[in-house]
Amino acid sequence: MTLNLPPADSADRIFLALADVDPAERSAALDRWCAGNPQLRFEVETLLASLDVPDGFLDPQQMPAFDAETFDAPLQPGAQLGGFLVLRAIGSGGMGIVYAAQQDRPRRTVAIKVLRRSARRREVMKRFELEAEVLGRLQHPGIAQVFAFHQGDRTTPAHLVMELVDGPPITEYAQAHNLPFMARVTLAADVCDAVQHAHERGIVHRDLKPANVLVTQDGQSKVLDFGIAHATASDLRLSTIHTQHGQLIGTMSYMSPEQLRGSPNAIGARTDVYALGVLFYRLLSGRLPFEVRDVPFAEAIRGILDVEPTPLGMTDADLRGPLETIIHRAMARHPADRYPSAAALAADLRAYAEGRLSAVAARPLPARLFRRRRQSLTVIAMGIVIAALVVYALWQRQTISRLERDISTLRKETMARP
Repeated sequence: MTLNLPPADSADRIFLALADVDPAERSAALDRWCAGNPQLRFEVETLLASLDVPDGFLDPQQMPAFDAETFDAPLQPGAQLGGFLVLRAIGSGGMGIVYAAQQDRPRRTVAIKVLRRSARRREVMKRFELEAEVLGRLQHPGIAQVFAFHQGDRTTPAHLVMELVDGPPITEYAQAHNLPFMARVTLAADVCDAVQHAHERGIVHRDLKPANVLVTQDGQSKVLDFGIAHATASDLRLSTIHTQHGQLIGTMSYMSPEQLRGSPNAIGARTDVYALGVLFYRLLSGRLPFEVRDVPFAEAIRGILDVEPTPLGMTDADLRGPLETIIHRAMARHPADRYPSAAALAADLRAYAEGRLSAVAARPLPARLFRRRRQSLTVIAMGIVIAALVVYALWQRQTISRLERDISTLRKETMARP
């Protein structure tokens, strides 16, 4: 078996790489990956020990009864969940906890999203079941696959078994690998391909953000977490972006204006195009176009709805021109001004990366977007002119004061002469 070498300082990654390897073959790999680092080897071997358990350990007759009604604490390594052996927790949120787990047949390491007992409300279960249904429709290398779904019962909590994506969010991956702009643009186009695949099957993600777009060690982007996906097919239609408590589903910084306004009938493929524009703005510039941290909720929404984002080229001069136009078209306030599809956005991104600038230049920003941008630049220019006039006036005043002092001194000296 040929194994890709993980980072030398990562016990977790080495463990996950060896979890599916026959125990007889692990020693040689540990010799290579942990050479000169006995502490790292000890940590990996401790994690691997949870896999090497007697066959009887997983015998259902020998397992204690599992009461889902009392479940809400994290599962411990070695616990059994259905036909899976829990290895360790790898993430958590308000709705549930995600674990890395070992499946025996076929032998592979998977991710299991376990719904918290306290989250088993009707609307949450509906979204959880929807996620399983949605992912079952999608078969694309850029989308995390779903393997199984269990609605939960007295002995087993509701859970979703998925492909384990071993990688960081797309923004962290780009920063850690110091990706040049062109490589980031190409990576962004790949994400668009996955989103387009979902759109062609009637699925709008509605929560695209770095945490939901991971990148594996070999550079493959993976879109995941379709928990609030909006299926346009009638059998999977959701009613509104708002919960009955008025809380917004999704992440505000990446939400389109129509989402923030709670307009379910306006949500479609261009909603995801907007989120992709914000995501790629951050991927390229390292910052968000709208800053909502430490800002009151209502004020943050008004800012996103009413304030024009900082032009991408002002964050970095290298981003000016066609690339700036592409990203701002994706983030247009009005859906009609955005790219009609993720595929169209991907086409322009690839045209830019391949040097076919004419393909982009032929599609300038809509007139009203240009007017808003021109107005913003005019305001900035007027501010600069006013500041220059103020400085000039102060300089003139100081000059006149110096001349008056010099004349006064000269008169005194003249009068003092015999």
